[in-house]
Amino acid sequence: MSYKLIPPDRLSEKEKLHYFTEADPEAQQRHHINMQELDEKLRIHCILGHIPIISASWFFESDLLYKVLETHPILLKVRQNNF
Repeated sequence: MSYKLIPPDRLSEKEKLHYFTEADPEAQQRHHINMQELDEKLRIHCILGHIPIISASWFFESDLLYKVLETHPILLKVRQNNF
């Protein structure tokens, strides 16, 4: 298997989208994800230039996600894209 490294500034807007499945409360329980891990994973995706996509229902169902986003409100900034 080989990988091709592409700098984030060369990715198209659609390539930057990333489904952040770690925010799923069932996945958090199944994989024993704690608040620190969730925070670190979300930060890593943002640093890499990804745009995390989070299901709206997970905002209401996941206490961990709520706590992480409460400590980093800038992550909730609304972004307008022309996809």
